[in-house]
Amino acid sequence: MRSRRCALLALLLTPVSALADPFADFRIPEHRTYRWDASLSGDAYRLGSSQDRYESHSRQGRAAAGTDGYWLRDSDPQRTLLAASAFVDGSRASAESRGPSGGQTVKERSVRESWMVSAAHRRYVWDAPVGLDLGASARGDYGQFWHRGQDRQEGLFGSSPFVDTFGERDESWLYRYQVIATCPVGLGRVRDATPVYDAWAFEERLRSRGVLAGPLSQRTRERLASLLVLRDVEAAVLDRPGRTFWSELTAILSEDQAMEGKVLDAATVLRVLEPYQGAVAVTRGFLPRSPIARLRGSFLALEVQGSHLHFIERQSQDTSYEHTVNDTLYAAFSSSSSTRQAASQDEILFGPHAEFHRPMGLAWQVDASGDILFPTKDPAHGLRVVSSAAAGVLMADRWLARLFVDQIRTIVEDVRVPVVRGADAWQVRFGAKLSWYLEDHVEVVLGVQDEQQSKGPHSFVRQDGVSIGLNYRIAGGVEAPGLIAPARIRP
Repeated sequence: MRSRRCALLALLLTPVSALADPFADFRIPEHRTYRWDASLSGDAYRLGSSQDRYESHSRQGRAAAGTDGYWLRDSDPQRTLLAASAFVDGSRASAESRGPSGGQTVKERSVRESWMVSAAHRRYVWDAPVGLDLGASARGDYGQFWHRGQDRQEGLFGSSPFVDTFGERDESWLYRYQVIATCPVGLGRVRDATPVYDAWAFEERLRSRGVLAGPLSQRTRERLASLLVLRDVEAAVLDRPGRTFWSELTAILSEDQAMEGKVLDAATVLRVLEPYQGAVAVTRGFLPRSPIARLRGSFLALEVQGSHLHFIERQSQDTSYEHTVNDTLYAAFSSSSSTRQAASQDEILFGPHAEFHRPMGLAWQVDASGDILFPTKDPAHGLRVVSSAAAGVLMADRWLARLFVDQIRTIVEDVRVPVVRGADAWQVRFGAKLSWYLEDHVEVVLGVQDEQQSKGPHSFVRQDGVSIGLNYRIAGGVEAPGLIAPARIRP
């Protein structure tokens, strides 16, 4: 055990140049998947109460329906994704109360609808890493709300009965839709090679359990990594994806000489399902996923982003009042008001996009990306800069460290609109987190984060914080004579 730990530590400290890159040859396996779901739900409630001469009743009902689906075809040279969804939600509520001096009545209705369609296509046409990534999405959100209320007050004016009635009616409509399109064209390729790390950690855990007679073959490692690519696909389609996953996993292992004469017992299966850090978590039958994404590659592109936003809001309000004495109307008035707001915004941005991702051996990961975008309308008076960088290291079952920094800056100088002339908004975030874990003994978590932002020349907000956590299990034990071997945790 100690020799294996020393080997893992040596792996962390070995210079990257001295190690073959295990992520370099990873390729996304070709696969296709689709799903179409529909949902229908509803509920209703009723409440009634009375006390002395007072009574109240209320009712509420809600119904919702929706559908969503997608179709995905993915491989190393190309990826196509189509998705759509539509939902509607309606509710109705009423409340009534009565007493010796009058009563109140309130009725409300609301309806909300939303829809979304999107399409994305990425393709590398030639052997050279020249890629085209097209994306477009559109969505709409609509809402309607109706409110009716009446307040009735009764009493005596001298010996004559009177009634005051107050009424109100509110209605509002909200319509919003948005269209976004992107088109980066560039040189380079970025792949998510996280399955390579997860396959390596899986092999290490099998070896620690004494299940393997030797190292797995390179072909088996590649097949395991390809199988792990399908985790999200199977989890999205199947209710119990672990059953299918483990059937394929055991079939792959059975063909490797390192597993000849070996079996996966229950304790080994539980071991390989354990997360890399902390207590046991639900995995739905899949192997754990590295908390640090292992992206590999670089991409330099010219990017074009276009968006259209349209917004409409309407409101109307009516109020009324009546005063009657002995069933004779003495006073009455009413008022009505309505408003309508509409806004539309079109924006096209263009500029360079760059990103770099590189696993430094099996433990370290470095990521960086940046965008510089200019508006097509008067590009000399607008700028948007987005950049981020992160570094992380993971030693499975022991420690995890991450460091990140990102910033956004937007400069707008529109001489036609004085209120935004020379506006300069920016945001910066950075932080670090370190956790160290020793099973059944101690877990230490340290974190620090700072965020600063400004939305104008006279605006500044800063928020920072430090967190520390220590969980130490001093002692523990489980004993059941004649049933299990004693399990003890000592300081």
